[in-house]
Amino acid sequence: MATNGTSLRRSCQGCVKVKRRCDLLFPECTRCLKKGVRCQYVNIPLSTQSSSAATENRVTKSTHHARSSADHQVASIANNGNDIIVLRVTGSYSSAKCSNYFSLSIPPSMEMEIRKARTPDIIHMVASIVQQAPVLFAQGHSPFIHPCLYGKILPRPIREMRDLCNLCLADGRLSSAKLYQLLQRHTLSLLQSAQKAANFEELLACVQGLVLAQCIQLTNDNMSDQSLNKLNDIIVHLSRKLWSEVPQELPSTMTPWRAWMFAESVRRTIIYSHIAGAAHSLRTLGYACRTPFVDALPFDSRTWLWEVKSEDQWTRLNSNVNLPMVSLYEYTTFLEFGEAQAYSNFEGVIVATCRGKELPIRDPTTVIEAF
Repeated sequence: MATNGTSLRRSCQGCVKVKRRCDLLFPECTRCLKKGVRCQYVNIPLSTQSSSAATENRVTKSTHHARSSADHQVASIANNGNDIIVLRVTGSYSSAKCSNYFSLSIPPSMEMEIRKARTPDIIHMVASIVQQAPVLFAQGHSPFIHPCLYGKILPRPIREMRDLCNLCLADGRLSSAKLYQLLQRHTLSLLQSAQKAANFEELLACVQGLVLAQCIQLTNDNMSDQSLNKLNDIIVHLSRKLWSEVPQELPSTMTPWRAWMFAESVRRTIIYSHIAGAAHSLRTLGYACRTPFVDALPFDSRTWLWEVKSEDQWTRLNSNVNLPMVSLYEYTTFLEFGEAQAYSNFEGVIVATCRGKELPIRDPTTVIEAF
């Protein structure tokens, strides 16, 4: 029964499941906020009550209780114009042997999220680009693993995921139960290997393999939202660990081109792990989540250099252009206002996720040939 302009068909899935009345606040209703569970709407609610006014100063009374939760707990929520700023607490991630994602956890910490609803066209665009990442990797065009990074001898995590990506390339979608079980087994193996990584290179390969698995999972209807949420949180935690353990100095034997390729692969891996998580959030909740950590990541705005496949050509091009390192937030601002150009779907999906804009993609060879 509908009352006060509230329609049950627009209630969140949690309230419908327990047959409770939903107050239709977006992005999270009051009941889900208090319970500390993800609030999922099939349709964005159209309520006579003002969501922004009602959510502006909602703060739970017990942050300590939220910290002790095993999963997401919202500590506070505020409205800042069109952005919803949320403080939440993540669970913990142990290195114990496990048989599924739910026995894994991450260290408890406060996390600030900036949530922004997107249009259906942008949601479809982001999901489509992220789902293409495994196929592009199998074809040698990964947006975050440079094809020259590892040479002919791939690390085990990358080699195993390449085989799965080749299966995705052959089948189009990872739909069979056999492939799904194979992916689950490899994902759990990668999670355990990441915890036992002996050096930064091993950790990087594990995280890159997990990001590929994360992208493949988005194409599979057998994967539950709860499992994907858990996997996304663990990968975000590992990406932060990756950033905190970046070597301060690289070997002197490493050429400038290989040093740039290595550093850019690290940055892009971290960024893409958050983009893949945002794609899942957009599909299930209708909004994307950004964090100050991701916004502040250094970004090389010469994105067309990623397409260069030889050291001689890279050296020539690099010597003719200054190194314009900016934060990811600054770069998306440049893209949005036409001060930078998108040369691949990598930049396209970044600005779509962070700014809700769809930009034309320029051919990078036009820039490379200009030099």
